[in-house]
Amino acid sequence: MKQIFDETGVSFVQNYVLTLLAADLLLETQLLRADFSAWMHKTFDLHLNQQLQIQSMSGIFKAALADAIANCWEQGLTVSFTKETRAEDDTPDQKEIHVFGLDHNLSDSSQLFAHPLMIQILYKYAP
Repeated sequence: MKQIFDETGVSFVQNYVLTLLAADLLLETQLLRADFSAWMHKTFDLHLNQQLQIQSMSGIFKAALADAIANCWEQGLTVSFTKETRAEDDTPDQKEIHVFGLDHNLSDSSQLFAHPLMIQILYKYAP
């Protein structure tokens, strides 16, 4: 069942993924890495504006984000996620996405441990 893309929905998905058997976890992280957009659409009940936001992200950013999330999950770590906007407020040009720890979680065959990853989605307030 698809989850709403908010803190509760993301928490539910992460808890589910982290309880998967090793082979199923590997499959899930491979799907995430292969196509971030498709994985998001499969996993979350996205509002039209959320779909547009994902479409507008650069391929490089989506690949790096998917890889960092997958690295965390494969190490048994959850990703810290906060989102202050509601789906109807998710106008792409009115949001800021902050990702902390992304540069430390990129794929590297010599990397033994994932680093903490934090994603924040904030609404831009007009001055």
